[in-house]
Amino acid sequence: MKTLPTLPPSSTEIAKLSAVDIAALVTITFMRKNRETSENNILFTANEIQKALSGKYNLYRLTIGDLDKAFLNGVSGIYGDVYEIGYVAFISWIDAYLASDEYLDKIHKSDTLALPQKSTQTAEEIEKDINRFIIEKFNDYKTSKELIDSGCICYKYLVNKCLLKLDTSKKWDAYYKAKDYIEKIRKIQKKKRGNAFDEWKEKCIKEYDIVHTAKLMLVKEFFDKVIQYNKEDAFKKTLLA
Repeated sequence: MKTLPTLPPSSTEIAKLSAVDIAALVTITFMRKNRETSENNILFTANEIQKALSGKYNLYRLTIGDLDKAFLNGVSGIYGDVYEIGYVAFISWIDAYLASDEYLDKIHKSDTLALPQKSTQTAEEIEKDINRFIIEKFNDYKTSKELIDSGCICYKYLVNKCLLKLDTSKKWDAYYKAKDYIEKIRKIQKKKRGNAFDEWKEKCIKEYDIVHTAKLMLVKEFFDKVIQYNKEDAFKKTLLA
């Protein structure tokens, strides 16, 4: 019987983690889902996660305990159905965890700040943080055409600010497009995995998955128009005003 790799103490901050530590956590995540993968894939994924942790996540005081919780929630389906486990999935789970009440409660209880600033933020400071987050997501999307926003923060903010204007017809159109997309992905996964695919997933499409995917599609469409019509500077000035 395989035993779980040993992890550092849960309070160990991400800045102190080695690629080997992260590889151990990645391995545990695959084992929890009963998925097989190669050692090379484990090491590659761990190295990419470590780069992200030392980059855009270095402002957050995350610990390996936080990562373990995020990955456990993710692989358990709390943040949506799990199709493939890889770098993109791990990063989306970290984003979802950071946007969760679970993480915010942890911060308040431990008096640990999510960002290196005052423990009590003004409404203006919170809005500036959200604006920077959205600009970062826009820049990432412009480069990769991928949008990872598990909390749908971009959608909520753009709609609230009337930058993303949607009528009922457009929302339903996005909903059905998202539903069709998820059904196609599941059929592909079933074909790849055969009997290993969870049959109930084919019969029951979670409302969360459809709505979440629809919102991402609408934000992507908005970003595409900003890029297409050379409105990037105006868009960013609006957010930073």
